[in-house]
Amino acid sequence: MSRSTPADDTTGDAPSSPLADAIRPRVFTTLAAVVDYVATSQAPVYVRFSVGPEHDRTHPSVDHESGLRLPGWSANPLRPPSWWRGRSLADWVARQICTYEHLRERDPDRRCWLVHGVISDRGPDNEPLLVDLDTVGILADDVIAECSRRAGESQRAEDQPDDDGTAPWQSPT
Repeated sequence: MSRSTPADDTTGDAPSSPLADAIRPRVFTTLAAVVDYVATSQAPVYVRFSVGPEHDRTHPSVDHESGLRLPGWSANPLRPPSWWRGRSLADWVARQICTYEHLRERDPDRRCWLVHGVISDRGPDNEPLLVDLDTVGILADDVIAECSRRAGESQRAEDQPDDDGTAPWQSPT
């Protein structure tokens, strides 16, 4: 389901129509627009790297180590937890967007989507697994680059994904 598209954070000059809005996702072109959406949304907002909503309907998330199908789609929350104090919402959002950016680097068909959904369980990285996905929009490449720059200043080497894409705490010792 698509939502209406504000002119200040979208791309394209085509006039809006209900049919066009249903087909064309909202495009967030600045980190500030993403942060504003997260701050004002009534429902929790999540970030998901995938080919897209239509693809997701027929391709569930899978635990790549076990091969098991997961009971929902992997996503990261964009609202900070209660312990996130003294830092900006933009810092948290950038950090969360970058957490699974490596998936896009491995598969350029994947995009960064903002979604709403209901948590059904937790995945192998303890990430929320969502059902009843509702697509909010897609992030422009410039937003992801901005998030990478912002989050890169605070990322520690030991927290970076291993060569196989798993989190370091999942690696066998």
